[in-house]
Amino acid sequence: LAFMISSQLTCGMWALKPLFDDAGSRKFPFDMWMPVSPERSPDYHFGYAFQLLTICMSAYMYFGVDSVALSSVIFGCAQIDIIKDKILSVQPVWNKRSTEATETLHENYKTLIDCIKHHQAITIFTDLVENAYHTYLLFQLMGSVGIICMSALRLLVLDWRSVQFFSIVTYLSVMISQLFVCCWCGHELTATSEDLHTVL
Repeated sequence: LAFMISSQLTCGMWALKPLFDDAGSRKFPFDMWMPVSPERSPDYHFGYAFQLLTICMSAYMYFGVDSVALSSVIFGCAQIDIIKDKILSVQPVWNKRSTEATETLHENYKTLIDCIKHHQAITIFTDLVENAYHTYLLFQLMGSVGIICMSALRLLVLDWRSVQFFSIVTYLSVMISQLFVCCWCGHELTATSEDLHTVL
C-alpha cells in the first residue's frame, strides 16, 4: 500500500512541476516529443492530461505485475505454514492403548504422507514461479538500482526548494520500497522454508 501511495504521490509531484518550477512558461511534465505544441491552449491541456494519465497508468501496471509475482512467493510461504500446522496435528502415541495407538499411528502416517506430497507440490510451484519471474525480477532489480543511483546523482544539482527535488525524493522512496518488497518476499520464503524442520 505504501508503494502504491508513494508512486501516485510521485506522479502528482511530476504533474505539479511545470506549474511551480516552470511558472510563466507552458511546459509539459516530461521533456519528450509530443505531437501537440504547448503553445496553443487545447493542445497543451490534452498533452498535459495525456502525459499525466499515461504515467499514472504505468505506475499501476508496475504495481500489478509486481503484485502477481510477489503474491506467488507469499502464497508459497502460506502453503509451508499449512504444512507446519499439519505436522503439529500429529498425535502422540506413548499414552494410548495398543488399538488406539495403532489407529493413531495410521492417522499420523497418513498426515505425514500428505505433508510430503504437499511439500513436493510447493517445491514444484516455487520452481515454476522462479522460472517465470526470475528474469523479470533480475532486470527490475538492476534497473531499480540504476535509477536510484541516477536519481540520487540528479538530486545533487537541483535546488532543494523546487518541486522537482521533492518529486525525485518521492521517486527514490518508491524505488527503494520496491526493492524492499522484492527482497522481503524472497527472505520470507527462505525463512519460512528453513523453519519447517524446527516445527516440532
